[in-house]
Amino acid sequence: MINQALDLVHGGFIFGRRVKVLSEALARQMPPGAKILDVGAGDGNMGTSIQKLRPDVTLEGIDVYVRPKTAYFVKEFDG
Repeated sequence: MINQALDLVHGGFIFGRRVKVLSEALARQMPPGAKILDVGAGDGNMGTSIQKLRPDVTLEGIDVYVRPKTAYFVKEFDG
């Protein structure tokens, strides 16, 4: 019961804000036309947020576990 409540709070309030704050900070640091490698891309939320702020950047994601549904193409990385 407590775990479900924590998951709800984290997913509903903390995760979205973290993605927003980090993507805004990262987007400000990228030079025009940057090519970005998103290591540990997960479901692609962070990369998608960055691309919305910076449509001039090119993004490629890699992860050791590619989720069934990602916001953009994520390639499996086997080390």
